[in-house]
Amino acid sequence: MNWNELNGYDEKYAKKTIRAHKTFDGKVIEVLYGAKDADGNPVMAKAFGEDGCGRWFGIETVYGTKMFSLTKPASEGGETEYGTSHGEQALEDMENDLRTKLELCREAERIAREADDSAEPQMTEIKAKFDAMEDWGTPKDADYLRRMNNAAVSFAELLEDIRLNKEDKQKLIAEAEKLAESTEWKKTQKAFRDLQDAWNEIEDAGAEDRDLRKQFESFRKSFDEKRQNYFAHLDEAHAESEAKKTELIEKTKAALAEVKNWKAASDKMTQFMNEWKAAGSSGKDKDDELWGQFKALRDEFYQKRSEFYDARTEGFRKAAEAKKAIIEEAKAILEKNDFGKAAADTMRNLDVRWKEAGYAGKDSNDSLWDEFKAVKNKFWDAKHENMQQFFKDTIAKKQNQITEVRAEINALEEQQFETEDFTRIRGLQRRAEEKKDLVARLQQDIEDLNKKLDSKE
Repeated sequence: MNWNELNGYDEKYAKKTIRAHKTFDGKVIEVLYGAKDADGNPVMAKAFGEDGCGRWFGIETVYGTKMFSLTKPASEGGETEYGTSHGEQALEDMENDLRTKLELCREAERIAREADDSAEPQMTEIKAKFDAMEDWGTPKDADYLRRMNNAAVSFAELLEDIRLNKEDKQKLIAEAEKLAESTEWKKTQKAFRDLQDAWNEIEDAGAEDRDLRKQFESFRKSFDEKRQNYFAHLDEAHAESEAKKTELIEKTKAALAEVKNWKAASDKMTQFMNEWKAAGSSGKDKDDELWGQFKALRDEFYQKRSEFYDARTEGFRKAAEAKKAIIEEAKAILEKNDFGKAAADTMRNLDVRWKEAGYAGKDSNDSLWDEFKAVKNKFWDAKHENMQQFFKDTIAKKQNQITEVRAEINALEEQQFETEDFTRIRGLQRRAEEKKDLVARLQQDIEDLNKKLDSKE
């Protein structure tokens, strides 16, 4: 609340004091008003607490003025209210907040100059502390916010370079890890040389750079040792490869004989193929023989899988046709504009038939359901609206009936004053009471009907 909006404020008798305040780079404002002399006439306010004047105290912000406290004049009770949750401490709390914000800005700027990925939690904590602090709306608040945001952006940009370098090196490590398992010795040797050249072109990756290099070099060392060992034991390697491939052929036969889930079985076939490639060479002649057996089994598997999916697709097609027919039936029911029990039962039965129709495949099942549901919703919404209109019409009729009965009650009461016959008066009173009971019953009916209005039942 601004002071010129205060009850009893008069610019002519007010005393305003405005002083600059370096801490928040703004002005502190004190306005004394509402002073009166002994006869109750307004006079110029002199000092707070001496002449019964009221006091508005606050600051000038970038958004306008901000009230910290308001003490009403003695003539209005002298109560004090506060414009913030800080009470009498508002100015002091604001000064402390701004000093804290300045310290946080300086610390954030220091971290931004010495950017390292290990400092990210510290920067995040500082930024969180700053963001959690109150915005007093002063120029200093805005200045410190700008400084904090600039420091955060600067830190983020430097940190992003480190992160990108780290990500690039991690990608090379992932490639090196894959290459380390390869048995294509000549091709993989060249691939490792290319990876090394790429690694040398990437700049520093921060605190983890040394560990990343060790990890990268460990995979290359692993490959080199495996390559040397392979050529030292080539005959043993051929025999081991032959045993692995023979085992894979037997596994493929077993998997083909007991397929229950074609997706899981396909994953197995992919796994077997990957293991086949990783098994290495058994020697050219033996490799050709074993591959012929393995490939024949794979061809048989994929032929049977194709037949399964063709049959499933046909099932989807039939389910989709059945569901389209159900949708047309639902549309026909809706178009009849009949919301009786028979129509509602028929619409409910369509849900049962929909479930019995089965799954129509991911490409059309959801869209068919959405279409069916939309038609159903229109039917049930229209049925609900029809019932609501019936309730409204019934309420209107009962309200008209109440109006008519009340007119009759008024006429009966008037007739009581037109006769001195006690028996006739008692008869008129009984009739009036009966009609009042009827009005009460009609009003209860209307109340019950109003509860049903907008009900989803």
